[in-house]
Amino acid sequence: MRNRIQRVLTCALLSLPCFSQAVEVESVDVYLFYNESGSFSENILEAEEFVLWNTVAGGGSAAEPSDRFLVKVRLKGPKNTYATAPVELTVRVEESEEVLYTETYAGFQFTEAGIAYRASMIAGHNCQPLVIEAGTVRRIVPFRCGE
Repeated sequence: MRNRIQRVLTCALLSLPCFSQAVEVESVDVYLFYNESGSFSENILEAEEFVLWNTVAGGGSAAEPSDRFLVKVRLKGPKNTYATAPVELTVRVEESEEVLYTETYAGFQFTEAGIAYRASMIAGHNCQPLVIEAGTVRRIVPFRCGE
């Protein structure tokens, strides 16, 4: 009951229509965080031939050492509305299916274009292929390490 009242008050304060129907995940992008410069790589899932080998030491296509990455989720919904439906982000090891990270996103204020974003920083898992899932979108990040 309390959460419902908070949602109604949030919508009233923002002067936006509220809805609780499912939110569509439009895309999931991944960027290496570079430890030395504090900058980010290009989207490693869309980059042509981006090699994710020993990124923690700056290997492969990494411009410098990277021991974490940013997951950016693009969401689609009705224009100029506030959505309360949750979206679950899960990062797990591809081979063992061990869950490394989960986060529930909720409370999306959609723009005039009907778009909203959420992001999460994931640390310390750059040596094995990972599966990232958000809503119905599933992406594989082929991290590897070795001699």
